[in-house]
Amino acid sequence: MNAKKSNTVHIDSDWFFSSIILLTPCFRLPSSYPREKFLVNQRVGYVRPKSYRLLTTGTAAVRVLIESGDDICAKLTLSGTQDEHDDGVQNRQYHQIMEFTRRLDLVLYREKLEEVMLMHIDVYPDDTRCGSETSARTPSQVKLLNITWSAADEVELLLPVSILTSGFLLPIVCALAYATMNRSRRRLELVGGTDFDGVSSPPSEPIGYLTDGMISTEQQENVNAGILLQQQLVEDATSSSAPPEEVGRQAKTRDVSVSCERQDWSWASTQFAVILLPILSLIFSINMLDHEWANDQCFHNYACSVPVWIFTSFNHVFSNIGYIISSVFFLVFVRLRKSKPTAEHGAYANDGLEVSMGLSLMCEALASSIYHICPNSVTYNLDTPFIEVSCVLLMLKLYGNRRMTISPQFANVAVTSVLTLDSIITMSSQVSVVRGLVVAVLNIATIFGICLLLLGPHLSPDFLKSSSTRRPSIFSAVGAIMANAVVTMALILHSSRIETTQVVTVLCILNTFLFLGYYIVLKCWNAEKWCKFSSRCICASVLLWAAALFFFLKEETDWALTAAQSRALNRPCVLLNFFDYHDLWHISSALASLVLLIGVSSLDDDLCAIPTRELSVF
Repeated sequence: MNAKKSNTVHIDSDWFFSSIILLTPCFRLPSSYPREKFLVNQRVGYVRPKSYRLLTTGTAAVRVLIESGDDICAKLTLSGTQDEHDDGVQNRQYHQIMEFTRRLDLVLYREKLEEVMLMHIDVYPDDTRCGSETSARTPSQVKLLNITWSAADEVELLLPVSILTSGFLLPIVCALAYATMNRSRRRLELVGGTDFDGVSSPPSEPIGYLTDGMISTEQQENVNAGILLQQQLVEDATSSSAPPEEVGRQAKTRDVSVSCERQDWSWASTQFAVILLPILSLIFSINMLDHEWANDQCFHNYACSVPVWIFTSFNHVFSNIGYIISSVFFLVFVRLRKSKPTAEHGAYANDGLEVSMGLSLMCEALASSIYHICPNSVTYNLDTPFIEVSCVLLMLKLYGNRRMTISPQFANVAVTSVLTLDSIITMSSQVSVVRGLVVAVLNIATIFGICLLLLGPHLSPDFLKSSSTRRPSIFSAVGAIMANAVVTMALILHSSRIETTQVVTVLCILNTFLFLGYYIVLKCWNAEKWCKFSSRCICASVLLWAAALFFFLKEETDWALTAAQSRALNRPCVLLNFFDYHDLWHISSALASLVLLIGVSSLDDDLCAIPTRELSVF
């Protein structure tokens, strides 16, 4: 039996497209300012697409803006030819194919701009391509569009560079003045023969650091190590005969040994782990993307994108220079303060940790720049590990201030553990059971860290019983555990907008600020002097972080949504026609990081005249 002949009519898409183009009038941008062309209330349906021709002769760049008041899913096909009378088929070259709902922004510069730009807008029969679940629409249902073409000016980088650089001058000048004054004060004290017995130098006056030309750092460390070794031998020999009251007093202050051994802070192994693990995460996740990242896979804020060279949004890459400025200056600040005058007085220096904190901030700048070449859920994990590293190092700095000189091995284990957990979560984030495991592992890790803080390195209850800050420590521990549990479950179990890969980063930031607050509260509880410069820096950093959080929450893209839904969040630039809210987040968070690191580094400067073993441990 013969097959029934089909009545389906096949229409050549190129012929159909060229027919529409030839019936569409050309538009040209006005030659006088403002060079803009508006089309209002354009009606587009899935059975009645719209096409437009725009002549771009004499225009360096064209900005395209399409706005709509509904969520109907549509597609823009943008191509171009060199001939105004061309039908758009034989010589047509496709530039962009972009899906959108409420908003679409696009900037085309001369190197990607043909003499005649052809725009074809289709509406899909349903909205599944844009991430919305809707039933099929009727042929009479249309999408209303407002289209704007405008001539974009060439990008001027001098003013943004000047503004960004000047914003960092005030904290840099203040910190340099503080470090220089401390060095000069220390030089005068050495000439006057000041001792460090805790009597002649009151603890309320911060003491600076030696210059390399006055005393050799290595010789000073050797002398201090010899003195401390003799003191340790005497204490070990007399500890058995010490009265119980004296033993109890010592337990309240210090239960760890002093380490003056020079540590090797090359950090080669940690740098290897930091770089390798995010790359492994990317390799495991790359199969979620096509071979070439297209516009639907890069979540830029196209309403404020400044294309330069290979960068679609150069402004988002450039604004990361604030992290580099902060990193370089903090390393200079640490170098000026590097050598403590006496190893047996004041808090432990932990210079290696501070150097690593500065380096991790620089790595954050580089990784964030790479991420902003094509922001999406996969490249997101390139820069967040460095945020986690900075948080872990800062917590180790606070932990070691009164306990010990943190060894590179100990820091490596802490950093690598956090990065390993983050990488495992990233590589298996699509597995539903991982969410429950993340809750358990993160809360267990938090409880272990708090127990280590309260019970000492040997997890002994006697350490807490002998502490003069037992009561506030217990309340702080309970509050921290509850805060971590609530935040973890809120992020993972009750929010579909938060990705599993973001949880470790959020908790690292949360615990860093909880630990810093706990440290400052107990410092005040013990009536210890707080360096004025440090207190002002930390207060300023809190204000800057609040501003940074405000800018961060101004969503302009969201890679957890579809590309079309993310484009609906795009917003124009808010500063100098160059920076958007995310750029301001980069700048303010970099400035806040610099001020915070300086404040933490100088937190215990007023204790430099007090013997190390007499400092309260918390």
